[in-house]
Amino acid sequence: MLKQFRIKIEIVSHNDYFINEVITKFFVFLGRKKTDIKCYSLPIKRKHFSVLKSPFVNNKSIEQYALKSYKQCILLKVSSFKCASDFFSSNSFKNVAIAITFIEA
Repeated sequence: MLKQFRIKIEIVSHNDYFINEVITKFFVFLGRKKTDIKCYSLPIKRKHFSVLKSPFVNNKSIEQYALKSYKQCILLKVSSFKCASDFFSSNSFKNVAIAITFIEA
């Protein structure tokens, strides 16, 4: 019997379009049914900060900004580590951080 491994892939970006692009390319690369693949989104982290327009006059005029980071996770069961490592080594994605964790099941 083949040993089954679980791979956890976390994808983080400031724009959810880039995350969806990575996930769709990954599903096309796998080319298998999604029964052994689970994809779910994690909570959006928001960072708010304010900047004074003029430091000496008009302290009430403040510019407010927000920085959002989107995060999604993919869990899949495979018999070898090669599928995920081949995909991410052959493709490069802009504006996306990817973390891969291998878990023995």
